Amino acid sequence: LESRCQLKMKQLSINISCSGTIYTSHLFADVNGDHRTDLIIYCQISTILYVLIADSNGFFGEMNLIPIDTFVIIVICAG
Repeated sequence: LESRCQLKMKQLSINISCSGTIYTSHLFADVNGDHRTDLIIYCQISTILYVLIADSNGFFGEMNLIPIDTFVIIVICAG
């Protein structure tokens, strides 16, 4: 059986200042509703949320840094 869905991946190197992977969370989701998979990285040590929005060429645009100074609940609704 041949798969109808071919997964295409490109390697991406990003520079985030978060020491240690134990305090880092990653989420892949369509953040802006354009049907492309975006990347969100949260660093607990620096309390920064890194948001990378996917573009139409299969890459990400400029990294958005969002400082999180207080406890935040992030709710993502799918469907």
